Amino acid sequence: MLKFEKLSICLVILFSIIGCQAKKTNSFLTNFACLPPCWESIKPGETTVEKAMVTLHQLPDIDQKKISTHGESWNTFEDIIYFHLLSEKTEGFAYVLDHKVVFLLFVGGLNTTFDEASKRIGMPKFVINVPTHSGVPGIPMVGNSITAFDPEKGIAYTYNTSEIAKVKQAEIQPDIPLKMIFYFDPKSYDRLLDAGIFSMSLLNREDTLKFIRPWDGYGSIEKKYPPAILK
Repeated sequence: MLKFEKLSICLVILFSIIGCQAKKTNSFLTNFACLPPCWESIKPGETTVEKAMVTLHQLPDIDQKKISTHGESWNTFEDIIYFHLLSEKTEGFAYVLDHKVVFLLFVGGLNTTFDEASKRIGMPKFVINVPTHSGVPGIPMVGNSITAFDPEKGIAYTYNTSEIAKVKQAEIQPDIPLKMIFYFDPKSYDRLLDAGIFSMSLLNREDTLKFIRPWDGYGSIEKKYPPAILK
């Protein structure tokens, strides 16, 4: 009986270790084919639409049935390429300007945190805090979209306070799970400001620049990164 108890304990420990390792390897930021803002050889500001489409069709982790394009202009962009990553269950979007991908957006099962992003793709230089309202009629979800970014590196990551535990909503903390990661062409930063990319399309260029705050480390959102005022 004692042998079986020891065996059971060993198996529990083994499965726990395996589970932890699997969890770590599932992070969107685990492996890089190229350094951000490049992703899978798609480099914002350089890769053409044709090259991006060829690359997506060659990647085994992309659901080939879900690669499509918007087919027309949207906002300031000429087109959008849609794709789906199977392993992370993540939705991908490639936004096009001047016939080149300038902005890559990844949303969903990223399985990564603010701390991991800061270490793997870079510390932010700025943060913008934008109030948001979502949910269904009668059950509103009021939160704040927190976007940390570096316009010189072309990297950004976002989460919404309404989607995390209430005890963590008041502060930016290292273990906060991310909702979105995006890579962009630093040379297109001004045009992305015009498109409202860093403010959930809720602020224009002038207001975005007015309400971005220099990165001041983890801590109180209200004190360090007060919310933008929506008109």
